[in-house]
Amino acid sequence: MTATDEPSEQLSVQSPATSLTSQEQKKNGLWESYLKATDVLTSFFPLWTVIFAGLALKRPQTFAWFTTKYFTASLAILMLSMGITLTPADFDRAFQQPGPGTK
Repeated sequence: MTATDEPSEQLSVQSPATSLTSQEQKKNGLWESYLKATDVLTSFFPLWTVIFAGLALKRPQTFAWFTTKYFTASLAILMLSMGITLTPADFDRAFQQPGPGTK
């Protein structure tokens, strides 16, 4: 029997770190779907801002429930979500910029 007569078998070796269970694959798929959806929603942020600003001007009573307590909590969440994305390189760039009043 020659080498060409032997059935060709491919050996598939997976390390334990790269093999995923169906539950992990489903979880990764759900995470990927979440990331795609939030990417689309955030890319339309200017549109959402204009829509809700127009609604607030047309019907201010719609936002009467949004009192100072809710506004403060929403602002804190917004600032936290922006701050989480900062990297040390962002701070380096900020400190390299000249301050106000300097030439």
